[in-house]
Amino acid sequence: MSNNLLAGVRAVIFDMDGLMLDTERMAQSAWQTAGAERNYDFPAHVYLQAVGRTKSDTERLFKDAFGPEFPFDALYARKQELFYAMLEAEPIPTKPGLFELLDRIDGRGWPKRWPPPRPAHWRSKS
Repeated sequence: MSNNLLAGVRAVIFDMDGLMLDTERMAQSAWQTAGAERNYDFPAHVYLQAVGRTKSDTERLFKDAFGPEFPFDALYARKQELFYAMLEAEPIPTKPGLFELLDRIDGRGWPKRWPPPRPAHWRSKS
C-alpha cells in the first residue's frame, strides 16, 4: 500500500470473527453436518452466500436454495450445537498472515483495537 494512502491512518480497528479468527470454515462444517443429518447437501456456493449475513438473510438464502419447506430453525439450532462443540474441542485457527499484519501495525506505532473479549472458548490458542 502506498505511503500516501497510509499517511492518514491513526489506528486500526479489527473485527475478530472471520477476520482475525477463521470461524467461517468451522461454521460451514457445522452447517454441512447439520444438513447431512436431515439429508440436505450444503454446497460451498450456497454457504458462501450467507457469510457475513444476518440470520434472517441466511434463512431467506437457504429457503431460496432448498425450498420453502427447508427446516431453517431446527437446522440453525443444530448448527449452533455443533459449532459450539467444535469451539470447546479445538482452538480456533487464526487467519493466515494475521500475526505478520499485527507486527507491521506495531512497527508503524498504530494503536490496535477490537471488540471486547468473547467467552474463553472463542479465543484462539494458536
